[in-house]
Amino acid sequence: MQTRTRYHVTITGNGQEEQAVVIAYSPEEMKSLVRKLYNHLIIDDKGLPSGEISYEAKGLL
Repeated sequence: MQTRTRYHVTITGNGQEEQAVVIAYSPEEMKSLVRKLYNHLIIDDKGLPSGEISYEAKGLL
């Protein structure tokens, strides 16, 4: 049985900073969700990567 992890995520880009909490099974799944939701911050108007995703993983109780 896989366990999920809580990720405290900071997304910076395009002069903005957002924080979110994502619960996912793996860092790859978390990054995929963040890219879907915060694409406007991590991709610039020309379609080039311009942001950064940093996170801290915490176990669920």
